[in-house]
This record gives sequence, C-alpha cells and structure tokens, in this order.
Amino acid sequence: MKRWHLFEFHELDRCPQLVRQLLTGFLEYVSGLFRAYSPKIDLLIVALRSAQTNRFVDLCSGDGGPWFGLAGEIQQRLGHPVSVVLTDKYPSSEAKRRAQSACGIEYCADPVDARMVPIELPGVRTLFNGFHHFQPQEAEAILQDAVAKQQPIAIFELLQRNWINLLQTLFVPVSVLFLTPLLRPLTWSRLLMTYVIPVAPLMLFWDGTISVLRCYRPDELLAMASGLEGPPYHWESGCYWQRGAPVTYLIGYPLETK
Repeated sequence: MKRWHLFEFHELDRCPQLVRQLLTGFLEYVSGLFRAYSPKIDLLIVALRSAQTNRFVDLCSGDGGPWFGLAGEIQQRLGHPVSVVLTDKYPSSEAKRRAQSACGIEYCADPVDARMVPIELPGVRTLFNGFHHFQPQEAEAILQDAVAKQQPIAIFELLQRNWINLLQTLFVPVSVLFLTPLLRPLTWSRLLMTYVIPVAPLMLFWDGTISVLRCYRPDELLAMASGLEGPPYHWESGCYWQRGAPVTYLIGYPLETK
C-alpha cells in the first residue's frame, strides 16, 4: 500500500484546542486500554540502560500521551523510579497541569522541536503516535538528531499501514460512541461533540484513516535509519498486534564501542 501524506483535521492551525483534545484524549485512553506498548517495555529498558540513564524525554507529547500509565509499568519492571520529561513544539497547559500532579513526570515549558532537541535534554527519546505527521525528510531529521547526540530513540505508532488496519477504521465512529462514557475526565463539551454534534466520531474516523495511510512501514523506518550519519547504532523495527490493536515501532540505541 502506497504512503499518502494527506491532511488531518487536528493538525490544522485553525483547529481549536478543545476539538484537538477530543482526538488526543481518545487515543490516550485506547492505548492504555489495550496496553499497546507493554510488549516492548523490555526494549525500552535496554535502550535506557544503553544510555546509562533513568530518564525518558518524550517528544511531541501533546496533552500528555501514554506516559502517565507507562511510567508505572516500567518502574515496576525495573524495581526503581524513572523520570519522564514531556516536551512539545507547542507547549500544552493541559499536559503541564497533569504533570504537576504525577510522580516522576515533569513538563518542559519551553518549545522543543523533535528535529533539534536541546543537548540539555539527554535521555531516551520517545515519540508516540506522532512520527507519521512528519514528511520523510523531517522524519529522518528526527532520527539524525538523536544519532548525532548519541541518544537512544523509540518510536511507536498505534497504526499499521495495511488493508486490515484501514478496514478497522470503519469501526472507529461506533467505538467512539461506545467508549466515550469511560473517558476521564468526561466533560460536557466532549459529550456534546460526540452525541449531539458528532464532531468527535467523524474527526477520529477521518484522521484515523489518514493516519493509517501516512504510517511508515518497518522497512521504510529501517531504510531511514540505515542512511544516518554518526556512531554505530542498533536498530529494530517491526509490527505487532496487542489485544487487537495494531502497533508499528522503531527503536535504536548506540552500540557499545570497545
């Protein structure tokens, strides 16, 4: 299936933050419901140890992403705390508010471009459900910056670019209607734009469909990684299904040099 880089509503500059949160909040709930990234926690730990750090630096965090649940899973596996720094090119007041009440999670108030992460933010870089937003040249720049600064990087997409996942998007509107009452916080605005004016189900259907068409396949991710300049890295990419949820991932970290 050819990759198509078409527009998504929530990316438009004129899309209100309130409407954008309909999508980001739903995606965060679904990733937690399916524990979508749990099968690769061991790889995240390997990347963490390769950098001799206990810190993750999350890029393109939006309103927070999966770290509010994932951090606890990793800490339980490790047996000691980890720290997470949430960042975004356009800092979110909602993510900052949530981070203030979460143990081990902090929010960077300064804008952070995933293609040029400040050297003052070392740690394992993560990017959840955002890599497909970038054109190939920009996506490669994200990887190149991590390699140039010798930082591990882990990319996860709750997507796979194939016909099965594309057909699954047909069920997104119904899923939104059924799952919305389980979301927290459940606001009147979300209820209004789900059941009265169906903004949420329609936007999630369109953006979800386009996200599938934009998603990079493992061979494309590895091709990007193979062309990077810098120290030798170990790269692993693939797809898996977790409780019926499709996931594509790429993880890279510096190889030990003797």
